[in-house]
Amino acid sequence: MSDGDWVAPVGVTNVQVLGRGGSGGGAGGGCCSFNSGSGGGGAFSVARVVEVAPGTSYHITIGAAGRGGKGDNNGGGVPGEGGGKSSFGSLAVFAGAGGGRAGTENKPPGGKGTGGGGDGGVMGYAGEDSLTAHGGAQGGGGGGGAGDGNGGDGSTGSDHNGHNGINGGGGGGGGQQIPSGNNTGPAGNGGDGTAGQIVVRW
Repeated sequence: MSDGDWVAPVGVTNVQVLGRGGSGGGAGGGCCSFNSGSGGGGAFSVARVVEVAPGTSYHITIGAAGRGGKGDNNGGGVPGEGGGKSSFGSLAVFAGAGGGRAGTENKPPGGKGTGGGGDGGVMGYAGEDSLTAHGGAQGGGGGGGAGDGNGGDGSTGSDHNGHNGINGGGGGGGGQQIPSGNNTGPAGNGGDGTAGQIVVRW
């Protein structure tokens, strides 16, 4: 799916635009206990009916996926990027979801969902909208996305990296560095979100 142009056919004056922005990336994990990253927000598709002029070209922009933040073995991880906005000309704009925040002992909220998409979870918890969101043991799960979209799992004891979202789901958060014990590993990176979408129906 990529940017492009759509020309309204002869006789078509109204179209339905089904769109969503990009979902957010999960935050990277940090050096210490309670420093797992939170998950990115999910982006849910929204339908809008707009008027168009036959023969007129409308530029379609697809919102970029939010990239996951890098883990940091010496401090707090890098926050996840927010997803980019999708648009159908200037007639319909769909915001991207928020990226996950780096973990602290205050357990900041995960990335904010958009268009009805779920918020990302904090350390060890699934993203909101439990029917479609996933979670993990250390990093927060990504928020649920559109329809069949799932948020990426947070990190686990053996894999400190968060997982990528699916079809509008946000990326999972990365886990913290574990300096000793059976599951020793570095601070994990957050998972990536997913790109936005535009569908034109008439």
